[in-house]
Parts: sequence; C-alpha cells; structure tokens
Amino acid sequence: MGSIPERILAEANRKLGAGHAGLHPAEEPVSVGTERDLAALAEIDLAVAVDADALALGENYRTSEEALRVLARLGDALKPGTGRRMMVQTSMPDSALFVALRRGKPIPYLEDLLVERARLGMPPSTEMLALEVRGDEVPNEVADQVKTLENATVLGPADVQRGRRDGAGGQRWLIQGELSKARASLRGMVQGWRDSGLTVRVDADPIDL
Repeated sequence: MGSIPERILAEANRKLGAGHAGLHPAEEPVSVGTERDLAALAEIDLAVAVDADALALGENYRTSEEALRVLARLGDALKPGTGRRMMVQTSMPDSALFVALRRGKPIPYLEDLLVERARLGMPPSTEMLALEVRGDEVPNEVADQVKTLENATVLGPADVQRGRRDGAGGQRWLIQGELSKARASLRGMVQGWRDSGLTVRVDADPIDL
C-alpha cells in the first residue's frame, strides 16, 4: 500500500485524458497484489495489470486461458458505471488473447484453442495425466508398473530435480489416451507407492479424472 507518484498520475492522465486521474483524499489509495489477492479484492476504480506477458507466455499448455481467467477477474473488480478503466501492460496487444480480453468476448478465442488442442492431441480432446514420483531412491519397479497401463501412451520417465525442502529427486511421466482402464490400475499403484514411503503427485486434465 502507498501513495501514487506524480509521474504515474501524469501518465494516467495522458492515456485517459486530462483530469481523469488525481490524488485520493485517503492515505492509502493504492493496493498492490498478486492473483491470490483477487478473492478479497474490493471494488476499484482503476485496475492495472503489470507485465501481463508473464502470465500469457508460461510453459504450460493451459497458460493462455489461465491468463485470460486471471485478467478477467481483475477487470471484474471494477466498480459498475462509467469512468472505470483497466490498463494492461503487454508487448503483444494484437495477440488473440489480449484482443479477446479487450473486446470482452472470450468464446471465439476459446473455441480456437479447442481446435488447436484437438490438432495436437491435447485435452479436452483426449485425457492426460502427469505422474510424478519422488523419493530418496525411486525403485525400477515403479517405471515397470507404469509401462503396464492399458490403452495409454506413456511418455517418460524424465528425471525430476531434487526439491529444496525435502531434498528428494524423482521421475515424471506424461500419460495420454482413453484412460478409464489406466486410471483404475493407477489408483492401486499410487497407494502402494505411497505406502512404501514415496511421494506421489498426479495432475489430471480434465481435472475430474
């Protein structure tokens, strides 16, 4: 929390028009936060998303729609009525993501994403599981069991770097296909691995797997 520097007021008035921005009589008119602060964010007059490209250019294939979700939530915090604004810092103003955000029409953008996902064999056109097993030493039997999953394309294992907290390394697999049989088998495997002291993480897409 803090007061607004004069240079920011000058830039806001240059963008929005003279007289649109000024100092609020309250001592702390500015809130600075991250995504986790959106849930408790009260209605605001001006929303500013700094470095939105960091949201949009992540490595996960779900990054772009997650960016749209977060930015839309920020825009939804604006008070109703005229004179409210949302400013987004980006080097890609003409990208499909930011055009959809600016127009307030996400459906055509998301429909295009679905077509691209289907072309690449990604969810929701197919099911996908990311399986990560960590421990002081991951037995070879774990990889052998993963290979037995039915009707599944199994990619991996890839080595996982040792964590900062527990110091444990591990292995990671990407599992794709029609996974109803694989899920049934995997439940027993996961429980057995955990009972043996291993740490297991399963990330499913769609999440209702």
